[in-house]
Amino acid sequence: PPPPPYDEFAATDWRGFLLGTGLVPPPVTSAPLTAVIDSAVDTTHPDLQGIRVIGDPAISDLHGTAVASTITGQANGVGMVGVFPGTPVLSIGTGLATSDLIKAISTAVENKAKIINMSWGGPSPNFAMFVEIAYAVSQGVLPVAAAGNDRDTALPDGTTNPVVFPAAFPHVLSVSAIGPSGKSSDFSTANGAVDVSAPGE
Repeated sequence: PPPPPYDEFAATDWRGFLLGTGLVPPPVTSAPLTAVIDSAVDTTHPDLQGIRVIGDPAISDLHGTAVASTITGQANGVGMVGVFPGTPVLSIGTGLATSDLIKAISTAVENKAKIINMSWGGPSPNFAMFVEIAYAVSQGVLPVAAAGNDRDTALPDGTTNPVVFPAAFPHVLSVSAIGPSGKSSDFSTANGAVDVSAPGE
């Protein structure tokens, strides 16, 4: 467990579940800039000081803040400890219109992000988004996307558990959810497009 002061969500101890005690992140100075394409991050949160916000800065909901906390949350006795505490995050505030998301991906590349986090998606692929992501990959960017919370989602043809995009595009790291037992979360998309699973409860 981390040294005191414990962060509020330390009781979940996902880090202890996933990581050996001797495994520590590399120095923050070597951390890649990670773009969070989502609702704008609340930079007044004590866990999230120093995050740069571009695009729409209005905090429309807390989803982007929660995603950023999962990535970079500081071990400071407040909130949670992220996967890579203190890593630089670029918040790109955007709505969910496809055109806005494509523009946000382009903005992330222009701002030299090396990882793009996309915690959203849907069952219909979009060719323009496919091209924009392919360009990002050609620039050395790792796109990471949610596999979806769609195990029980029914499509018009009656099938369930659809493949979700952009997670299912080539070269996008598709991440599904597991619970504390290590088993797939009952809501999480589970199909051949999933690359890895990570804590999602």
